[in-house]
Parts: sequence; C-alpha cells; structure tokens
Amino acid sequence: MKRLMIACSFVLFSAVPVVAQNVANADTKVAMPDYNKRLFASKINELSAYATRNSPELVKKTMLQLNSLMNESVALSKRKIDVLSGPEKAAGKKRLEVQNKLYTEIKPLSEDVSKNLSKLQEKLKAFEATL
Repeated sequence: MKRLMIACSFVLFSAVPVVAQNVANADTKVAMPDYNKRLFASKINELSAYATRNSPELVKKTMLQLNSLMNESVALSKRKIDVLSGPEKAAGKKRLEVQNKLYTEIKPLSEDVSKNLSKLQEKLKAFEATL
C-alpha cells in the first residue's frame, strides 16, 4: 500500500512541472532577434572592410550576398502585404515601394564598389532601416 501511494505521488508530482512549463511557454512572448537585419548590417560592414583592403573578389562575393538578402527581403515584404489588411497593408506597400526604389538605386552603384562606396553604404543603410 505504501509503495502504491509513493508511486502515485511520484507520477502526480512529476507531471505538474511539465504542465506548468507548457502553460508558461504559451503565455510568454519570446522576443526573437531580427536575424536578417543583423546579418544585413554585418554584410555592410564586411563590404566596407573589404573595399578598404582592396579585395575585389571578397567585395564581389559580399555584394552578391547583399543582393540576395535584398531580394529575399523584397519577396518577404510582398508576401506580408497579401496577409495584412487596412492601415497595416498600406504601411507594408509603402515599405515595399521604398525597398524597390533603394534596390534599383543600389544595383548600378554595386558595379564599382570602390568608386561608389560612400553612396553605396548610405543606400544600403537606408535599405537596412526598412527591414
């Protein structure tokens, strides 16, 4: 009898923390770091460092990565617009327009990074602000 009571209490008390843990996870909002924004900022810093060191291969590689990140961001903004409604949708459309405008301004500057570095950094940081 004593063993049965010990076993029952063990099962009961081992299940309570699991239930409490699941409830806490559902109620708590977890702030996730904005990974894309940080990655984009680090790539801008890499680009300027490589341009300063006069490493054309690394500059080209980093610029391709930045272009890829910008394309992904524009695509994500387009998908978000489809889900949103009302004033949020209008804000999303405005963000998409700004991103498209900046992307078209960045594209020609990226062909000669060493010559256009300051303008390119300015436009890339403006694009980063839209993320």
